[in-house]
Amino acid sequence: MVGSIILTGLLSTLGSLPKELPADLGYRDGNFLAELIDRGVTPLVPIGHERLEKEPSWKRATNNPDHQAKRDHLLKVTQARNATRLASRGRCGANAQRQRTRLEHLFAEAKDHHGLARARGRGLTRVDQQVKLTAATQNLKRLMQSRGWKRAASSAAMLSMRTKTPRICRAKAHRIVLRHLLKRTLAIYHY
Repeated sequence: MVGSIILTGLLSTLGSLPKELPADLGYRDGNFLAELIDRGVTPLVPIGHERLEKEPSWKRATNNPDHQAKRDHLLKVTQARNATRLASRGRCGANAQRQRTRLEHLFAEAKDHHGLARARGRGLTRVDQQVKLTAATQNLKRLMQSRGWKRAASSAAMLSMRTKTPRICRAKAHRIVLRHLLKRTLAIYHY
């Protein structure tokens, strides 16, 4: 049930379903995995380390359609979990989990260090602005790291020399540069 709601939301958002769907252990439910496979999506859930399940078999045949439907469903769910285990063991599954972990670290950083754990304003517009500003801050940090902190620190030191202040520490120089870049970003978003 929950799986079909998620898939319907994905379909309405993207217009089509992706070929592969990386997810965490919360999505290891066999019904959800079976529904994904029925729709042509390969689920990449990190259950590859688990042993393959034995497919159920029954000694007696049944003439009851309800019992047969339950048996078919159980077999389908088991096959879906086994297919997911095999798919997540490969190189593609490992890459998908690595990317998922990397993204989750970015969200954790946003929550822990940039105040995204709580909404600062009311309404969808304010929350959207807060999320975009947080993402812009994280992108600026990555940009500063890729260009090297030494140049940023030296430019901040040059700014401090103009104002005739004593020598500043490296962390303060970083804060000055980030504050300057953040002011530019705020001006762009009209915040």
